[in-house]
Amino acid sequence: MNKTILFFLMTILLAPLTASSQYATPWLHVEGNLIKDPAGNTVILRGVDFQDIKEQATDRTVGLNGLIDVVTNLDDTLSQSPGWYTRVIRFTVEPPISNLEEYYQQTLKPAVDYATSKGLYVIIDWHYIADVNGNIESTNAFWTYMAPRFNNYSNVLYEVYNEPINTNLTWGQFKPYMQAWVDLIRKYAPHNLILAGSPVWDQRMGDAATNPLTGGNIVYVAHIYPGHWTATGAGSVKSQVERVVKVHPVFLSEWGFSETVSATSASLLKGSIASYGDPIVKWAEDLGISWSAWVADNDWEPAMFTRDWKLKVGPGEMGGFTKDKLYEFRDDHQPSDVPCFAPYLGLPQTLCGKNSVTIGLQSTSDDVSFKWFKDGVELTDQTEASIEATETGRYKVEATLGSCTMADEVEVVKTMFPVSLGKGAVLSKDPLIIKVDNAEEKFTYQWYHNNKLIEGADSSSLAVFDTCGSFYSVLVTSEDCGFVSDTFKILCPRGYFKGKPFDIPGIIQAEDYDFQNIANTTYFDSEPANQGGAYRNDEVDIEVTKDINGAYNVGWTETGEWLEYSISVKENGEYPVYLRVAGNPTPAVGGKVHIKLNGKKASSTLTLPVTGDWQKWETVSLGIVNFNTTDTLLRLFIEAPGFNINYIEVGARVETSIFGKSNTSSLKVYPNPVNDLVFFSEEIPYDWTITTILGNVLLSGNGISADVSSLNRGTYLLNVNSNVVKIIK
Repeated sequence: MNKTILFFLMTILLAPLTASSQYATPWLHVEGNLIKDPAGNTVILRGVDFQDIKEQATDRTVGLNGLIDVVTNLDDTLSQSPGWYTRVIRFTVEPPISNLEEYYQQTLKPAVDYATSKGLYVIIDWHYIADVNGNIESTNAFWTYMAPRFNNYSNVLYEVYNEPINTNLTWGQFKPYMQAWVDLIRKYAPHNLILAGSPVWDQRMGDAATNPLTGGNIVYVAHIYPGHWTATGAGSVKSQVERVVKVHPVFLSEWGFSETVSATSASLLKGSIASYGDPIVKWAEDLGISWSAWVADNDWEPAMFTRDWKLKVGPGEMGGFTKDKLYEFRDDHQPSDVPCFAPYLGLPQTLCGKNSVTIGLQSTSDDVSFKWFKDGVELTDQTEASIEATETGRYKVEATLGSCTMADEVEVVKTMFPVSLGKGAVLSKDPLIIKVDNAEEKFTYQWYHNNKLIEGADSSSLAVFDTCGSFYSVLVTSEDCGFVSDTFKILCPRGYFKGKPFDIPGIIQAEDYDFQNIANTTYFDSEPANQGGAYRNDEVDIEVTKDINGAYNVGWTETGEWLEYSISVKENGEYPVYLRVAGNPTPAVGGKVHIKLNGKKASSTLTLPVTGDWQKWETVSLGIVNFNTTDTLLRLFIEAPGFNINYIEVGARVETSIFGKSNTSSLKVYPNPVNDLVFFSEEIPYDWTITTILGNVLLSGNGISADVSSLNRGTYLLNVNSNVVKIIK
């Protein structure tokens, strides 16, 4: 919302940064079923996907910028190509995000800027894998914040919503959700390409061929893995893509394979170059589809790299194959360097309380010329970068730089716009000043405290002296446009539900997350009510448990939900973490969780068992987690639904390093704690024995792993080729 009568809006230039680039990244646009550059050349983008970029930034070996360097290294001779020729990187942004400004400043903007300096196009991928219904508010908030902040980057594309599941919706039924988000983004970013998904994990877009989204520069998204590739018929994803690509451009923003994926992923991801890699790339190239390969990572499947960041090569791996394909098409359908001036006129403006408004641009080049239009009629006397509007109507500017012309429009109305007092706040000092945004001298103001009129309070701001729980409202009136209002609440500070932080080690009951008054501070729940109806009166779903320990459990879990607990860690070290869970989802696919400490992912992702009943409980190991005394917040994050949780147990601090005499000191064993198999990092067959702490031999064998499934829960010693490590079952 604009805050002054006269204002100037940001301009969009071809190169927002001054750093040198390897390749041209001009503005792209859609013509028919093609993506084109300003010179009219057809463009096909090819590249790789990154996993959650905030997590990648914490990788101690490579980091985020380091991984960008890896996939743009022209001197990398691994596999059959002499270097990496990545043209686009897809940045996974894992929702929800509690502090968008912090995420933008510390994670996303630095990453985009660095990629831009390398001459790369960047896809900002809002990476929900869930039905859209529960994530509308957070998606609105994300794009409202991010879209205007990258609207001056010619190289940034917006992928609205990674994978809408919504298996019960047709394209026609789903379209209004996506159209609303496209409209939202277009308010702030009129020129960036928008990548739009569809139901069933981006595989039901066929009807968009005749029922497309509006908003311009729309590209439809497809995700196709080996488990989908062999499907045929009108309902198959290949058939859906082939329908759409005849009239609209398509971007294959996820594809990938490996013959060495885990058993739980094999049905979807297992494949080879011969059975899947070569055929899908040829298919995409024949159709003129842009693509990015999932995933340039050493953990998320199907990974292009080994755990120690070595490129995976061979007939059953996609790392070397992707690199070779990027080299093969390095000069094919690439954009030319055409400078453009891309105008942005901002949000609609109102004449309420004003005689005129300024619509304008801040041009930084004398080489740009302007044409202005009102309701389709050229204003021949207006050729400057801004104009003064005294009448309502739709105003358009065409900005020409050399051979490139780009345009934008804005509406001027005489309607009272909503006002905002901002989000509620904790009163930390007196007084707290509440201000009306978009204030005008010609407006009148009336303030209320707990619905009671405050006599004499008639300015656009109010000094507040109060305790938590009170609320203030303002009524803003325009003589010729009517009135609007807004309310501001004085909030109570965050607190410990049990009166103090949870001790680590110790047990954290799932239902005892910190209490909050500001939304999404200590939990995020996608439904507006407690579906279990027990224990607490907020949105988290809690019920009475039938487990032998604990009185309640959290249930009705959904993707993207989380719970956060204040903790007190007694000493730095590695601790085993266990979860008490139950689940009987349909289909029988276990949920997925991980934990974060102080906002950073601290554990691997665990796929939970299907126990057969929502109250049939099992204790599962989340693995060893490194805790520090500086860690004060633990967040349980739900990656996939389908389970109930009773409690989180953090066991006693353990020693997990190799100790004793060793002739292979680099040997590591994992996972630890272990459920069934413990693996040896060097993948060389070794003689091994497992003993009690007192040295009694329980198991022995030879191989690259040890099967401990027959052991009871406890602590044991594993001897591998004269190396001894303490393991936890």
